[in-house]
Amino acid sequence: MIASSCSDVARFFDALFGGGLLSSGLVREMLELIPLEKFSPADRDAAPLRPHSPSYGLGLMGDPDSPWGLLVGHNGGGPCYRASAFTAIESGVSVCAMTAIEQGFSTESIVAQTLNVLTHR
Repeated sequence: MIASSCSDVARFFDALFGGGLLSSGLVREMLELIPLEKFSPADRDAAPLRPHSPSYGLGLMGDPDSPWGLLVGHNGGGPCYRASAFTAIESGVSVCAMTAIEQGFSTESIVAQTLNVLTHR
C-alpha cells in the first residue's frame, strides 16, 4: 500500500513527465498512445474529463484531443473515496484532487476547473 497527498501525486507527475524520473526516450514511449473507440458527445457531458479520444500508453490513460491538449492521468475510487490526477503535457500542469466523499462530489470537476484556470482556457 502507498499513501500520498495530492501534492505528492502532482509532484510525481511533474517529475515523471518533466524528465526527472525517466529518460526522455522512455517517457516518449509511455506517451505513444493507442486510440480506443471514441465516446459519443452525450458520454462526454457525463463527466468533465471524459476523453474525446480515449487512448492508452504504457501504464497510463491519455487523451490527445482534450481541451487542454494531450492529457494523461486517471480517475479512481473505492469505498468512501474518489481521486483524479492528470497532467496537461503541453502546458506542464499537473493537478490532483482527492476526497473522502463517494457521492455528490466530483474530483473530475475540480481537476477540470483547475486545469481551465492554470492553462488559461
